[in-house]
Amino acid sequence: MLARRIAQRYTRALFSLAQEHGTVARWEGELATLTSVLAASPELPQVLAHPEIPLASKLAVLERVFAGKLAPEILALVRLLITRGHEPDMETIHAIYVEEWNAARRILPVEVVSAVPLSEAQAQALTEQLTRKTGATIRLERSVDPALIAGLVLRIGDRVIDASARGALDGLRDAMRGTPTYA
Repeated sequence: MLARRIAQRYTRALFSLAQEHGTVARWEGELATLTSVLAASPELPQVLAHPEIPLASKLAVLERVFAGKLAPEILALVRLLITRGHEPDMETIHAIYVEEWNAARRILPVEVVSAVPLSEAQAQALTEQLTRKTGATIRLERSVDPALIAGLVLRIGDRVIDASARGALDGLRDAMRGTPTYA
């Protein structure tokens, strides 16, 4: 699997090129297509990453499957990854590309997990409050986990804000046991 740091380097270069060409949205769609084709055909990533298959054969398979369906720059990126011996982890590259695009548009995805479904009014109030605090356009991704008992957990990037009853009870239990809590 391609290390995230390496994937970021390649993806940022691709994103910068897309901005220069005005093709950011189109290339995001093509990366999504590429990712879904690779996910739908488990044999294809195995062939592209197999150490005993000659590079020329891998590139020929790549051309047959994707020629005319992807921008030449995206196809060139996949060729480069294969040539350099990196397994083409297009899911990671696609995810980083979307992160870059969201950052450029000041869109902040926020995952909110609540004990019960949030009403539209609650979701709207939470979105407005987060928009005021961050200055970004908030895109809420809602899910429900009854194990939280009450309250909610927010995930904003790699930051987690646990305002759930389960989190409070776990913190209390850890305090009583003398176990450090890292919430």
